[in-house]
Amino acid sequence: MNWSNIGRIGFGLGYLVAAIFNLIVTLRTHQILWDFFIENAHLSFYKDILVNFIIPNGILVIIITVIFEIILGVLVLNKLVLVRIGLIFGILWVIFLIPILPLGPEMLTNIILAAVQAILLRKEYETTFLEMLRERF
Repeated sequence: MNWSNIGRIGFGLGYLVAAIFNLIVTLRTHQILWDFFIENAHLSFYKDILVNFIIPNGILVIIITVIFEIILGVLVLNKLVLVRIGLIFGILWVIFLIPILPLGPEMLTNIILAAVQAILLRKEYETTFLEMLRERF
């Protein structure tokens, strides 16, 4: 298995793990997350969106996020054009989060995640994650 397949499998599984985490943890403790984002928002319209739309609909936003992350994970673990769609949306997702992260390691991590997904986007993926598992076992 080549590095690009390992990378895209890591991202695909990572999105699925993030969805599970958000469903189990963030859904119960979302106010901490909103406070963190408001405190670190670098753009005023992000704060406005947080205060006027996201926070009042916090549970719904988290459920939509969970669904989105599951879809991302499934797309990235798929093959051909579906992987590309998943990686493009994954890049957009981590870039979207950058303005609400503090300057430092958190923001840098998202920039790196976007860059790595952009690199993975340059490759072709002919098999799904499940097909690879079936071949191995």
